[in-house]
Amino acid sequence: MLFQNVFIAIGAIIVAMQVLASLRIALIVSMCVFMVFFQLMGVCWMFNIVMGGYPIEMNAVLVVNLVTSIGFGVEFCNHIGMNFMR
Repeated sequence: MLFQNVFIAIGAIIVAMQVLASLRIALIVSMCVFMVFFQLMGVCWMFNIVMGGYPIEMNAVLVVNLVTSIGFGVEFCNHIGMNFMR
């Protein structure tokens, strides 16, 4: 369910940003948003495997937080991309 939501969100970002800006800006913004998500997944992995004492389970709360991080990433990366385009 998590990866389905992530791929739908990334696809929606590409389509919406292509309408608002250009394909190049859409791909850059979607790549940056995906990297925000990937970094958060890396932090979860680091807490589980590397640090040990902080187990993070894959449950509904974590999925909601990860999908919300995509929304925050869109908010910030979109403003940076649109200002760069100007």
